[in-house]
Amino acid sequence: MSETSPHRARPAPPGAATTAATARLDTGRSRRTITESSVSDPWERLEEAAGAEDWFAWHDGRRATTFLAWGAVARFEHRGEDRIELAKAWCSRIAERFGEPGRAEVGLPLTVGGLSFAVAGDPGHEGCWRNWPDLSLFVPKSLIFRGALGPCREARIGRAALPGVALLPTAPTSARPEDERGRYESLVRATVTAIAAGEVEKVVLARAAQLGVVVDPVRALRQLRESHPAAICYAFGRSGEVFLGASPETLVALEAGRLATQAVAGTTRADRDLGGVALRDSPKDDHEHQLVVDSIVSSLETCCDEVKVEPRRLARAGAVQHIVTPIEARPREDVRALDIVAALHPTAALCGTPRAQAARYIARHEGFDRGFYGAPIGWLDATGEGVFAVAIRSALVATETTAFVGAGVVAGSAPAAEWDETEAKVGPVRAALLAAEEVMA
Repeated sequence: MSETSPHRARPAPPGAATTAATARLDTGRSRRTITESSVSDPWERLEEAAGAEDWFAWHDGRRATTFLAWGAVARFEHRGEDRIELAKAWCSRIAERFGEPGRAEVGLPLTVGGLSFAVAGDPGHEGCWRNWPDLSLFVPKSLIFRGALGPCREARIGRAALPGVALLPTAPTSARPEDERGRYESLVRATVTAIAAGEVEKVVLARAAQLGVVVDPVRALRQLRESHPAAICYAFGRSGEVFLGASPETLVALEAGRLATQAVAGTTRADRDLGGVALRDSPKDDHEHQLVVDSIVSSLETCCDEVKVEPRRLARAGAVQHIVTPIEARPREDVRALDIVAALHPTAALCGTPRAQAARYIARHEGFDRGFYGAPIGWLDATGEGVFAVAIRSALVATETTAFVGAGVVAGSAPAAEWDETEAKVGPVRAALLAAEEVMA
């Protein structure tokens, strides 16, 4: 792994509240200028951003945060188990180039990107993910940001003289089975047997649904934001491929020294369980949800104090509803967002429990490369704080379009019911993608 000069330079990143209309930050090697934007919604320029080789779109309905970031002045991409540790060091070097962050920089994305669910083997990720690394972050040259307070702001980095890391290409493999439903239900059945035998307590089984259409990712993203106003709608474009989705689940929200996360597990179709009565009364869903809560609390206790579990509630997410437990904590000194990402990922909501056994079970039996599905995606500011969602309800738009979805399997899970749950979850994503199908001349 070696440092290289930046690959490209284009538009710029988001920010926090400031009383001045313009704030300028100069260092010896780079400059970020923050000005008030002429647009009221950053996504007004979504088409422009999506024309860049590197771009990132974000809309967090719960926190009223929307931004666009595009044009990489620096990039870090890596394969290997040490990906997060190396990324932390790289982010620290990036932050140093900007000196001590002023008020205008706090809460303003400086670095955006995500990582894969699992570290790929040799030679790399497979199938549709063959061009993606284990972790990819970039510093955008241009960014338009709007938070809950204050006007929409634009940020731009002047000189592109920041450290980047190159990535070697990977080789393709893999194919999908034809009988997707039969295979998935058979795998659920075998997993319930493994749970009964004590091999594992919970496993989240995912599947990849190939849609066979060419999709306009900008139209699909707008459709997802319209149909999921309270979700985190995201898109990560790199080298002509776009990973996008609408996630109901926040993995890490670290702001002003306080952490907020949530356990999201236990699902029913909203149209078949009005008011969530069946979900509230389901021992199976109660057990599945508690496993996720316990897993998150245990992980947070390694790096946080004052871990507080809030009362459960039900939350609607598209065609389904979930049991949600908010969890708050105070990170220990020098703990940053990437430290918490490392502690939490993968949670029992996307992997299972015990975590190591569930991860091994998925790797042996699931039968496809999850890539960035089910993994953290988000942003960091110059202080190391930021927000990461769990990249679910998602799809990769490449030479073909593939949607990803999963369901938690525990004792008592029924194969047909788990299939139906995945269909309900993927339905709105599939609808948005098909509505954005490009008509070829």
